[in-house]
Amino acid sequence: MRRNIHHGRLIDPALAGIAAREGVAPGDLLQRLDAMSRQLDTQARLLKPAKEARQPKPGDRYVALRTFGYCGQQLDRGQLFVLRGAVNDEALHRLGYCTPYDVEDGTPIDCRGCGGIFLSVEMRDGHAKVRHAPVIPVPAPPVRDPAETSDEYQNRYDQWAFTAGAGEDAAADASMTRDDVLAPLRLDRSAASRE
Repeated sequence: MRRNIHHGRLIDPALAGIAAREGVAPGDLLQRLDAMSRQLDTQARLLKPAKEARQPKPGDRYVALRTFGYCGQQLDRGQLFVLRGAVNDEALHRLGYCTPYDVEDGTPIDCRGCGGIFLSVEMRDGHAKVRHAPVIPVPAPPVRDPAETSDEYQNRYDQWAFTAGAGEDAAADASMTRDDVLAPLRLDRSAASRE
C-alpha cells in the first residue's frame, strides 16, 4: 500500500482520492487547502466585531475590506492605510469598506512593487497580481483604408474598441463580485436605511 506523505505529514486517503479525481498531486492539493485556510482565518479576523465603537480619527490605522479609492489612493483588500480626516471617514467604517487595524491581526507584509502594507501574504499577492502584473497589450487601433468610407472605418473602429474594452470590463466585474462576497457592504447602516 502506497503512503502519501507531504513534508512529513501523512495525507488522509480521502484527500488522496480527491486529489486523484482532480488530477493534482496530493501535496499540491494540501498546499492549496492550507492557503485557503490561512485566507479564511485572515478574513474572519477582519470581520470580527470591533472591541469598542468609537469614531474614526485622522491618524488611525485602518484595513481596507474591499477595493476602493481613498483620498486619491487606490486601496486593495487587506491593505493598511492611515485615515486623513476626509469627510467620509465615518461612513467608510460604518458601511464596511474598512475596519480598524488591531496588532492582533498579525504582522503586516510589505509589497515590494509599491510599498503598500498588507495584512497577509495572500492579500499582498492578490494586490500584486492586479496592480503589478505585466500589462496585456491591446492591439493597435485599425488603420483607415483609403478605399473605405468613413462609416465603414467607424464600424471597424467601434468593433476594435468593444473587444479591447471587454477584457477590462470582465476583470473589473470579477473584482467587484469577489469583494461583494468576501466583504459585503453594510447598507443597512446607510443614511437612506435609517429614514
